[in-house]
Amino acid sequence: MESKFTGGLLGLIGITIAAFLGKLKTRIIFNKTVGDDLRKDKAVDIKQGTYLGLFKKITMGPMKMFIDGSIQGYTAHLKKPYFKPHKTRTQDKDYRGYAAWDMKDYEEKVAFLNAKDRQYATHGNGDQGIENIITTEELHPSDARNIIIHSQMASEDHLKRMAKMDMEASFFPVHTYVWGKPHREQYLGEDRAKRLDPLKSAETHGVNYTSHNDAPVTPPDPFTLVWSAVARIDEDGNVLGPDQKVSAYHAIRSITANAARQYYIEDRGILKEGNMADFIVIDKDPFNVDEDTLKTITVRKTYFDGKCVFESENV
Repeated sequence: MESKFTGGLLGLIGITIAAFLGKLKTRIIFNKTVGDDLRKDKAVDIKQGTYLGLFKKITMGPMKMFIDGSIQGYTAHLKKPYFKPHKTRTQDKDYRGYAAWDMKDYEEKVAFLNAKDRQYATHGNGDQGIENIITTEELHPSDARNIIIHSQMASEDHLKRMAKMDMEASFFPVHTYVWGKPHREQYLGEDRAKRLDPLKSAETHGVNYTSHNDAPVTPPDPFTLVWSAVARIDEDGNVLGPDQKVSAYHAIRSITANAARQYYIEDRGILKEGNMADFIVIDKDPFNVDEDTLKTITVRKTYFDGKCVFESENV
């Protein structure tokens, strides 16, 4: 499982120093946040998947943009109004959130990046926000495997169009556990909430997808993430959208092989001869346990570049 870092030059310098001193015991994908003028941004000319030196520990990822905010913050851009308004946000029953980026400016940036086949990843939670991302990509297509981060309210039509454009999704399935209940009761209502993070539909339509924790929003715990994708249980133990469950195999692929493809780092993500020797040893077989046991799986050993860099005291 790779670590992603989104930020600017100072953050990258800090990571670079850690790598140089031998303190960085993971590989980092650097997602550069888009600034005001892409023509002056040197990161645009560094292709996705390019190693930034230092023993192949840091890789250039996509350019990062935002189209809306969060559903639970009432800032995601929805096609239909929020289920229940809240006094701290708005009293308008027609309130649907809003675009976080001027759409003319956003389209210009997409056109600029796609003309160079420079991969971008746009944060989009609400179905109107996702609609805007896809429509803009359709106007300025590319072969860069552009990503919609979160994709939480992606519809069947959205996923069909994404597959046609070879766009990819990065889902946040642990969201169904942490915020599933308030989504049903407060933000979206039952019908929309049960489609949150539609991993199974993405699989059906042939959209390559990954899963993430969005740390520090939720802790970077990969097996809780896998469990959420498989079980889709909210905090009360109710299953939220059982038709969107995926198998443990596909949930694990979403944080390994699928992630390697999405970020142009296909020299890892699968255990095979010639790939980087980055892997973990775990205490249970995730393909032969029940759903609840998935979230209790623990790491016994971690190998980085063929060397053991972590060993549990319980081994």
